[in-house]
Amino acid sequence: MYLGWWVALLGILLIYRTWFVAMLLFVSLVVFARRARLEEQVLAERFGPAWEEYARRTQSLIPSVH
Repeated sequence: MYLGWWVALLGILLIYRTWFVAMLLFVSLVVFARRARLEEQVLAERFGPAWEEYARRTQSLIPSVH
């Protein structure tokens, strides 16, 4: 979801080339990266070893599809 948002904003930035879109992309990179780390901490606390196993075999921004 986060990666899709960043790619969409990058596409919009390449089309319109405005400071607003550039700042929105930069801010969302920072905010979403922090939010993803916090979400992973919550998931690790809630699901414990099952989450750790999933996190070991899955990339953070592009999860594997099985």
